[in-house]
Parts: sequence; C-alpha cells; structure tokens
Amino acid sequence: MRDEMFSRDWVDNHDAFSRDLERGFASLRLALGRLFTWDGSTAHLLALIASVAITTLTFNNTAV
Repeated sequence: MRDEMFSRDWVDNHDAFSRDLERGFASLRLALGRLFTWDGSTAHLLALIASVAITTLTFNNTAV
C-alpha cells in the first residue's frame, strides 16, 4: 500500500515538473523569437531591459 502511495506521489510530481519544464522551454523559445525579431526601437529595448530586471528580481526572491 505504501509503495502504491509513493508511486502515485512520484508520478504526480513528475507530471507537474514535466509541465513546468515544458512551459519554461516554451517561454524561452518565445523570448528568443522576440529577441531575434527586434526592430531596434527604443521602446522595445526598454521593455526587454525591464523584463530581464523583473525576472532577475523575481528569481532572487524565490530562491531564498
């Protein structure tokens, strides 16, 4: 019985991790696609810098 419960927990965690990893790679592909289509505008550059700053601050706060 305990083995079955552990295996169900493992499968649930594995599935959640796989979904999160898939979402992360999809976001990365989208971000790289947007970076490569950059038209050189100042607004686009400022938005890129702001998104990197927000992401960096968010990752620092969640890693603690």
